Amino acid sequence: IHMSLGDHLRNVIKDGAKIKIATSRFSMYAYEALSADLNKIESIEILFTDPAPQLDNEHNKRTNRIFHIPKSEDHTELYGSNYEIRLKNRLTQKAIARDFAHWMELKATVKRNTSNQPMQQFIIVESHNQTSIYMPIQGFTAPDLGFNQGAPISNLVNFSNDEIYAQTFKTLFN
Repeated sequence: IHMSLGDHLRNVIKDGAKIKIATSRFSMYAYEALSADLNKIESIEILFTDPAPQLDNEHNKRTNRIFHIPKSEDHTELYGSNYEIRLKNRLTQKAIARDFAHWMELKATVKRNTSNQPMQQFIIVESHNQTSIYMPIQGFTAPDLGFNQGAPISNLVNFSNDEIYAQTFKTLFN
């Protein structure tokens, strides 16, 4: 059965869950799509693995009309990726950003990989005595979760709830 990463996360995130995400991209639109579930968690730790690549080709420059203030050089894409333009154009960024910022203050710890070495991207969800691992992930944006169209031809994510495997990823994250 085909299920998007976002839909699968909705099934495993329960009240009091603890989440660890190693990613290069984390978008407020991904938060918005999962907010009903993410508001129930106990905590989330976000580890930014490295800067996200920028799409530079001429086709994207001509066809993606973005109606917002340009991004800074910190490419963590908190306020949306190039593939979340439809969401940006709804002009609801201020309300989403306010809710997202409040949620981050209450639930999140944010760190950055400072080793200058690449790191795998993955998600760990600890919920009700079960640990779920998702890897590899592309990022934590609405397209990466499967909620709207993105750039990759495919985005196949492996899932495991094997405890030995989970411990390996927890150690890597820490």
